[in-house]
Amino acid sequence: MLINSIFYSYRRISSSSYASTMRNAWAALLLPLLLLGSEVSGQSRLCQSDTIQVDGTPCSEDKEACEFRLEIKHKLTMTLDRNNRLFAHNYKLYKEATTPLDESQYKDMVVVADGWTPARLVTVVNDTMPGPCLVLYEGQKVTVHVFNDLWSDGLTIHWHGLHMTDNAYNDGVSFVTQCPILPRETFTYTFTAETKGTYWYHAHIGTVRTMGVLGPLIVRERNSQSQLEERVLVLQDWNHDVTSDQMRLGFFSGSGADQQMQEIMRSLDGGKFDHFAFQSGLINGRGRTYAGSMTVQTETPLEVIEVDSNQQYRFRVINAGSLYPFRVAVEGHRLSVVAADGWDLQPVVAESFIINPAERYDFVLTTNQTVNNYLIYAETLEVNISNPNRHVAEAILRYAGAPASAQPPDLPVDRGCTADDKCVVVNCPFRYYPQDQHTECVLLNQLTTGPGGAPAPAVDNPTDLIEIFLNFAFPGPVKTEEEASVNGIQFLQPPVAAILRAKENKTLPTACRPACGRTQEQCACSHVVTLTRDRVHQFVLLGMGNGSGYSHPIHMHGYSFYVVKMGYPSYDPTTGVFRKDNPDIDCRGPADRTVTLCNTATWKNETWRAENGGVVPGLNLDNPIRKDTIIVPTGGYVVVRIKADNPGMWYMHCHMEIHHLGGMALILDGTSPTLGPVPDGFPTCNSYPPE
Repeated sequence: MLINSIFYSYRRISSSSYASTMRNAWAALLLPLLLLGSEVSGQSRLCQSDTIQVDGTPCSEDKEACEFRLEIKHKLTMTLDRNNRLFAHNYKLYKEATTPLDESQYKDMVVVADGWTPARLVTVVNDTMPGPCLVLYEGQKVTVHVFNDLWSDGLTIHWHGLHMTDNAYNDGVSFVTQCPILPRETFTYTFTAETKGTYWYHAHIGTVRTMGVLGPLIVRERNSQSQLEERVLVLQDWNHDVTSDQMRLGFFSGSGADQQMQEIMRSLDGGKFDHFAFQSGLINGRGRTYAGSMTVQTETPLEVIEVDSNQQYRFRVINAGSLYPFRVAVEGHRLSVVAADGWDLQPVVAESFIINPAERYDFVLTTNQTVNNYLIYAETLEVNISNPNRHVAEAILRYAGAPASAQPPDLPVDRGCTADDKCVVVNCPFRYYPQDQHTECVLLNQLTTGPGGAPAPAVDNPTDLIEIFLNFAFPGPVKTEEEASVNGIQFLQPPVAAILRAKENKTLPTACRPACGRTQEQCACSHVVTLTRDRVHQFVLLGMGNGSGYSHPIHMHGYSFYVVKMGYPSYDPTTGVFRKDNPDIDCRGPADRTVTLCNTATWKNETWRAENGGVVPGLNLDNPIRKDTIIVPTGGYVVVRIKADNPGMWYMHCHMEIHHLGGMALILDGTSPTLGPVPDGFPTCNSYPPE
């Protein structure tokens, strides 16, 4: 009865002759896409083969240059074509009530997501979500033609984690390094795949990214003799009722499917995650929704990762989500975490690791367990879920020879954490798990660089160090959380491409006035911090004062910074709950934490301050890890270093989408005489009449 009722609700045309005709039509439509760089091997083989170029040949490691085309368009989830809406049952997809579709009939044609119906509008790359994997090799010259086939939206594409050395015009940030690509326009990006590692690409305007415009980008070593087979996992948090645009419009007045504002979610230390409801998690574009703690509501076919016994595989994990961090584990296996944001680490064996939005972690998995199906699961860090629903993204690890049953392994999974054999978790955004969970945190400042890693940039004289304090907070004018800020400045997107104004030595029309952010009043403008060419800059990233309470994943464009120190707040050692801010920072405001905005922070110990020639104790300058995205713990701080040797306008922002949209961003102005000329025909934009 259930299948029949679903069938009659969603069936449109069930004629077998029509279905056959449609399959042939789809084959004809897909053939050109194969020549446009779309991943042809299916979602379960994401990134396992060389990407097909526009000429139909693979971008193999012998190629000096590769060329791709990405088409951005709208699509509906759980829809095969205009006349065939699908539904999920028993981990299969149906368009007719009696016969499930073979996966070959919908793979790379249907955006499955969490299987929820009615369909949700998404924005996709070459018809898939995630978009096609771009597999590149170190040193390759890359050309990507991005065609905007959307009806109403502009967009840009950012190549997340690639430095774009001496190539800032191709970084892909709307109104910073370029104007948006308008509907029916094509923009051609050209860059070099500089450094091996796990990266990704995504839209960088408004909410287009979390509508689906994202995909993995892998840079491999050439002629590597020790290359392990690889598997790629793209994680997303998902809401099938409310898009990010709707969320932004009704975020503080209460809107969504039930017209109610969700209780703000929190992690075990008390850190907040905002009101955006997590309804399901996706791995490589697939997931399932839970109606309760043990009840699966959408029996969607999950991603299957196939492996052989007694082998080692390198897993590359990308958190492409909008808000939530995930704790990633594989049932019955321990993981060797070997890289972060594309840079090698000294390996750490762990039960799991935490990955925040925009981060990437690589781990090596040894398939030494009994032949079977195992669950790959990524749970959010929420502890105050108001209903019993599971907040998890799942996939299946299938050993060769294991039964290919429709029903995947189910939760809960016994993590195997005991007092005598504690679970190790890498990259906690806090210092402790509650004692009764028998879990130990390995913090980022406890990790060190892998073989071949370089020391952090140093200065001969401490007074030569340029030190910049940046506080990420939601102070608001009257203690609301509507405006996100950095040092009390809510970022306003300029109406022009900022890099073009810099090249012309012209001021942005939305430039900040001198006093902005220097008082206890918040202001809104295009926040710009100037970098000094070839000088070492030390950034102290913090989350303190009025409007704190969130741990922010901060992403810097144009650089991978060296993580030289982290300072955490104090916690209850039994429960792990936040007690008070780290004492190293002086917000230089009133002592009452409810009124100070911490806009002009510095070190509380005056001898630590760079202008006094001080040296901060505990800096790891010898073998620090490198990253481009890092979690700034609420009530704490992170110290990172760069040498400002990459000319350009580089965006820096929180990668939680609602925080970014609210203004938690700034521009690092590293333009100098060495910035290259504006490319011929480079698009311009401005208000009319010009401001």
